Amino acid sequence: MANPQIEYGYTAIANDIAEALMKINLSAYESRVLWFLFRKTYGWGKKTDWISLSQFSQCIGIDRRLVHRAIKGLSSKKMIVIERDDSGNLRYGFQKDYDKWVLSSKKMTVINRDDRVSSKKMTRLSSKEIPTKTTITKTTITKTIMPDGLSEKTFLEFLAIRNKKRAPLPKESYPRFFKHLQKICDETRASPEEILNQSIINGWQGIFPLKNGGNGNGGNRFGGSKQSAAAKTGRAQSDGEPYPIDHEFS
Repeated sequence: MANPQIEYGYTAIANDIAEALMKINLSAYESRVLWFLFRKTYGWGKKTDWISLSQFSQCIGIDRRLVHRAIKGLSSKKMIVIERDDSGNLRYGFQKDYDKWVLSSKKMTVINRDDRVSSKKMTRLSSKEIPTKTTITKTTITKTIMPDGLSEKTFLEFLAIRNKKRAPLPKESYPRFFKHLQKICDETRASPEEILNQSIINGWQGIFPLKNGGNGNGGNRFGGSKQSAAAKTGRAQSDGEPYPIDHEFS
């Protein structure tokens, strides 16, 4: 049974800061990164500390890329201070002057006692968050032009794979993702459905040319005697995924 005691150490946070934080909505990853920053600074009686992305990732338990996005988000909100020393090392600290925080209504809702924002408007604002497996809807996807021959069901299954790997694909990146998918299809004469199904079956979070060419419309355009693009890239010994391990679209 857990038995935390103040005598074993504590993190001193001013009541004004706690009250300011309880009035804003941050993403789950931003909140976790912020709490880790509190622990590494205020928890040791310091204002700033040298922290690597690997340390963030290991202690919080999320992928480095998600840590980087969360740090970028907190920095854009002016909620953290980032300094670089002469050696290029980064020091992170919390911006305790909450009057300097930049809180965009498009990304979060600020809750005040005299808030006149209606429930309909709050729902509309909250719906702008990055979609997950349960929040992605047909409307969300169809707002972006999907390649011909790709079903929404297959795309949702692929997004579910990325979510399980803690590498969700933000809806803002859908256009770039579909453009990259179409490029692979044009180069290999495979269909978008085939490309995504290959990633789903193998549990890949990236998309790659088919191992054995296209779908019967001439196969690989470079001929059967040539190696497929996937074969040329090689395989990762750990999971069989072609190099590079993933294509980042965010």
